Amino acid sequence: MQKKLLGLAITVALASGNALAATSVEEKIEILQQEIEALKDQVAKSENGNKVSGIQSFADKTTVGGYGELHYNNFQGDVPTGSTRAKDDIDFHRFVLFFGHRFNDWISFKSELELEHSNTENNGQVELEQAYLDFNFSEKVNAKAGIFLMPVGFLNETHEPPTFYGVERNNIETRIIPTTWWEAGVSLYGEVAPGWKYQTGVTSNLSAEHFEKFSTKGVREARRNVSEAPAENVAFHGRLDYSGLPGLTV
Repeated sequence: MQKKLLGLAITVALASGNALAATSVEEKIEILQQEIEALKDQVAKSENGNKVSGIQSFADKTTVGGYGELHYNNFQGDVPTGSTRAKDDIDFHRFVLFFGHRFNDWISFKSELELEHSNTENNGQVELEQAYLDFNFSEKVNAKAGIFLMPVGFLNETHEPPTFYGVERNNIETRIIPTTWWEAGVSLYGEVAPGWKYQTGVTSNLSAEHFEKFSTKGVREARRNVSEAPAENVAFHGRLDYSGLPGLTV
């Protein structure tokens, strides 16, 4: 009788042990599944966070700007003989967009797109005035490559309305110096000493074929605007500025 009871007790103990073992394995599997799901959620959140972070990073390194000029001209006196210009006129002369992006600490992209006279008919046109890569090596030596404004005169590189007096740009900066004038090429620039800045480079050039219109529209008619422009010859430019004294630039 005692042997039977002992055998029964052992059988019950083994059955209970197997049940406990099975329960323990199931619990472990369930715990592992929960951990896997939690890891999946973390990975998904991390990927979404990286996407948002990437968008924010791109936005932080990108700049968008621009300006516009709405002109009103009131002509005093008689209209010159042969002139087709209205006595009084209003004109949305320029709408300009700037777009730039900094890839890292020393490489950036800069561009300027302009719409003149509010449409592309009559005197209106769309122009890509700047689109270049800027390489900032050091304070003394930097470079840019692409389409950029020529370093000529006071207005050509900085031609926003506050730079000049009056509604229209002066004749010197439009007929003699063909503002706005841009070419394609490469350029080096920097500050070699306090107040001393230089620019030099190689670019496309003006076209002598259009100088016959010089008497009416000045040098600006020789611009080709990097639009299927002849490239048999190149132009070299150089500029040295001194601005070491307040209010003085030579």
